[in-house]
Amino acid sequence: LQRAIRQLIRKLDKRLIPFLMLLEFSAFGSQMITGHTELTTFKADLKLSSIHESLAVTLLYVAYVS
Repeated sequence: LQRAIRQLIRKLDKRLIPFLMLLEFSAFGSQMITGHTELTTFKADLKLSSIHESLAVTLLYVAYVS
C-alpha cells in the first residue's frame, strides 16, 4: 500500500509540477509587463487615467486566475 501511494504521488508530481511552473512563469511575466508599461510612455500614449490602469490590471489578473 505504501509503495502504491508513493508511486501515485510521484506520478502526480510529474504531471503537476510542470503545469504549476508554467503558471508561475506566466504570473511573473504579467507582473513584469505591467511594471514595464508604468515606466514607459504607454499610459500617456493611450491617455489612461489611474482608474483605467487599475481596471486593466484587475482584468489581467482575473483572466490569469480563471
